[in-house]
Amino acid sequence: MCIRDSSQPVAVIVFYLFVLVMGLIAYPLVRLAMPGLADRGYPISKLAGLLLLALVVWLLGSFGVPFTKVTILLVLLGLILLAITLIIIQRKTLWQEIKDNWRYYLVIEALALIAFIAFLLIRLGNPDLWHPYKGGEKPMDFSYLNAVLKSTTFPPYDPWFAGGYINYYYYGFVIIGVPIKLLGIIPATAYNIILPIWYSLLILGGFSVGWNLFKGIPRSRALNWGKDEKQRLFGLAFWAGLFTAIGLAVLGNLGTVRLILDGFQRLASGGLAIDEAGLIQKITWAFQGFKLFLQGTPMPFYPGDWYWYPSRVIPGEPITEFPFFTFIYGDPHAHLIAFPITVFAISWSLSVVLRKAQWGEADGHLKWLGTAAGFFLGAMVIGALRPTNTWDFYTYSVLAALVILYSVIRNFHPKRKNKTVAILWMKKIILAILAASGPVSYTHLTLPTKRIV
Repeated sequence: MCIRDSSQPVAVIVFYLFVLVMGLIAYPLVRLAMPGLADRGYPISKLAGLLLLALVVWLLGSFGVPFTKVTILLVLLGLILLAITLIIIQRKTLWQEIKDNWRYYLVIEALALIAFIAFLLIRLGNPDLWHPYKGGEKPMDFSYLNAVLKSTTFPPYDPWFAGGYINYYYYGFVIIGVPIKLLGIIPATAYNIILPIWYSLLILGGFSVGWNLFKGIPRSRALNWGKDEKQRLFGLAFWAGLFTAIGLAVLGNLGTVRLILDGFQRLASGGLAIDEAGLIQKITWAFQGFKLFLQGTPMPFYPGDWYWYPSRVIPGEPITEFPFFTFIYGDPHAHLIAFPITVFAISWSLSVVLRKAQWGEADGHLKWLGTAAGFFLGAMVIGALRPTNTWDFYTYSVLAALVILYSVIRNFHPKRKNKTVAILWMKKIILAILAASGPVSYTHLTLPTKRIV
């Protein structure tokens, strides 16, 4: 069954609700795996659910199990059973957490919906998937998405080379393609739904990092924070999270400011090369050009310069994209799909630091189960970066390793039992190295990387 173009509003609602449900399914695992976060990772549970579903489906497809709706439904059923099991195991603390934090959950859902609707309106303003000179790489990305959806096993067939298979890091299209295939949404419609959903996930990830980082900072008497700050829903932590999300996903670099200044200088320079002028001359031209602009002289730019220039602000034109530019441009390219996953990796690392590399509940229960869940989730998230956008994998695997090394060495205190200081430090270092290698090692166990190179 397909959701036809005539039912696009239904497709939007169904897709959004599906992502919401995946977050609820994944949260029992996420809260167990990320106890260092004050919100136990609730804002990033939606992405965790999508990653879990995609991982299992992809592994099955990589080993010959047909990539069909039936397979996806069976995997989804398995995840639901896992969630029920974890809910039962954590029922006391989970129920208490829901009673204490239900207002926070509503705030998160409201923030997610606002971000989704805002970017959905942007896509409604320009839903075209191709334009003669503003189309970007949409045809390539759309072809990869369709190849994933139409393939029965992985790697998917190559839409540009008959008889071949994709040798590009295509896993991001699996992550977004699994719910599309399951829900039966026409790909051209789903394309414009995925972008606002992914933008919403990025907003939630940024908010969670800022909120939890603020909550994790020891209270300073010098700042004179109130005693009830911990209980306030819209306290300083909320604004820290909101400004983090805005700084990450709304604000860009200063390329537009520089573009405007360059425009004023070019208006007043009379065609002279502004790059060769001195500082005083540039300032003078800027004021003179501003006066000319107020008098009605148009800025010397093409319309496309206003959005393109900030993505090429460094001499030599290396790419200086920022998230909002990338989403506005509208190509669901590998690096765009990786954005919220990288923030997830940062959240996981932050949880390890704040919880001092310990897992389980505060009373000591579920220590080993929490540790296993924590390392599995870290491996899944960091490992997902390798076949999604390979260049991010090295950055965040190193970050995770350093975080674990630091946390174990700083917080693990082996029993002395007449041992020398050197032996105690050797124990610390060995345990830290073994723990730090965990997420990266598990990555190779959970991801058949030979299938994506």
